[in-house]
Amino acid sequence: ERNAAAAAARAAAGEHLPLLGLTFAVKDNLHVAGMATTLNCPVVALMPQESALAITRLEAAGAVLIGKNTMDQFATGLNGTRSPDPLCRNAIDPAFIPGGSSSGSAVAVAAGIVSFSLGSDTGGSGRVPAACNGIVGMKPTVGLVSTRGAVYNSRLLDCIPIFAANVEDASEILALIAGYDPLDPWSRRDADDIQIAPVPAPSMRLAIPRSDQMRFFG
Repeated sequence: ERNAAAAAARAAAGEHLPLLGLTFAVKDNLHVAGMATTLNCPVVALMPQESALAITRLEAAGAVLIGKNTMDQFATGLNGTRSPDPLCRNAIDPAFIPGGSSSGSAVAVAAGIVSFSLGSDTGGSGRVPAACNGIVGMKPTVGLVSTRGAVYNSRLLDCIPIFAANVEDASEILALIAGYDPLDPWSRRDADDIQIAPVPAPSMRLAIPRSDQMRFFG
């Protein structure tokens, strides 16, 4: 409530806030000032004094952070169930895995709890849980979004993906968090110049094989 009230007050004062009132949550390997970062292993909890830059930029745009999301412990795994109980459940069918390691970030969006969320992606963690829950997982080019304030799995490969209901929303969020960060040694110096807006697909022709071509050869 405090975060929402602060954003509303800024808007009332005339500040332009493109994400005013939109709620989001973040994977628990991204630092939020004053909130424990546990990587789903409470005994290694860290208490950061500064939020990840991507989170700071979203809050500057008026988005309201409501909390942290569960994850595969230490962001190692793609099924979303490598974590202590209670396990995160697939938002479409709880009999299926939610996908990982950003399981909570995907489920929070798919279940309508938040408008969008952030995760981490080393080898699929921003896309597998999105696919499992029927939403969009957008993986940015490594170095496009600063990873300052993230607890790394792989410093060479990690990036901060966006979970959203559709590509347009994910692209809008990406445009707000992308950019060169001189304090991140892996940040791309050309990050501010990279095209982010989705490019409309050209018209396409779809071909359907004839039934006599649909033979199965075992």
